[in-house]
Amino acid sequence: MPNTIRRFARLIVKRLRRVTSSTSSPPVGRAVGDSNHEQQDIQDGVETENLNVAEIQNHASFDDVNAKSPSSSCVHLKLEECSSAEDSSDNEKEDAIRESEEEAAEELDTMRSLRIEDALNESRKMQDALETRPKTVNGRRLMKEFRFLRKASEDSEGAFEVFPYSEDGEGNDLSEWDIRYYKFDESSHLWRSMQDHGIDCVRFRISFPSDFPFSPPFVRLVSPYIENGFVMNGGAICLEVLTAQGWSSAYTVEALLVQVAAALAHGGAVVSKHQKRKQHKLTKKRAEAEFQRIVKIHSKYGWVKLDKEEG
Repeated sequence: MPNTIRRFARLIVKRLRRVTSSTSSPPVGRAVGDSNHEQQDIQDGVETENLNVAEIQNHASFDDVNAKSPSSSCVHLKLEECSSAEDSSDNEKEDAIRESEEEAAEELDTMRSLRIEDALNESRKMQDALETRPKTVNGRRLMKEFRFLRKASEDSEGAFEVFPYSEDGEGNDLSEWDIRYYKFDESSHLWRSMQDHGIDCVRFRISFPSDFPFSPPFVRLVSPYIENGFVMNGGAICLEVLTAQGWSSAYTVEALLVQVAAALAHGGAVVSKHQKRKQHKLTKKRAEAEFQRIVKIHSKYGWVKLDKEEG
């Protein structure tokens, strides 16, 4: 930069000298070659001046670029910082969105589990209510039936007795009854075999379902071991009235027991000679299994109808 200025200053000084010399000296006739030479010198000076001016402008522009370069680098740094800041902010936003989505998913899972638990609790409550409601009806009906049968046993002059049964012996539950028959038709084989074996009574166990009287009770023989007379393995009683198809809610327990006693007395039932040895076979589990089997068979082939005088 200083060298260019010096050159430009020298060129100006030369031109000033030429102008002063031309004004101070008288005009002298010049040859054609001298004038041409002078014009050439002027053109060369003008071109040199233009070149110097261009150099000065180029140098100035270069200095300006150099002067501006730190700011541009700063700008680049700022842009990079801004871009990195934007990237970090974008990452933070993505992380926040991901966390919010995870929280929402956890909340949905929690709500679903709570709803499922609530639904299960409601279903349990409804089931308990459904189980409790029939038991209330069951209890009133059973109490009425038990009182009526007790009165009938007193009027029968000792023909039969009824007791509430429970495994602990207290007899506080009416869901199972113990029925004891002391008398049958004296002309029946059952009555004669009882006299021969010294059997004073025939015991039955009657179990009531929770939806009684809409479903039939289950009746089975408890003792002694009896053969024939509609008595099956395990002590099951083969009668249509004890099935869901043959039962009616209008039936009373007394009428049911009359049919059971008539089936044994007029069906050829006898006390087994090996009744003491086979007594252990009269179990509730065996009786239920045998009853289900014979119900399937009779559902396919039909049931045997008792005569009116036998029932």
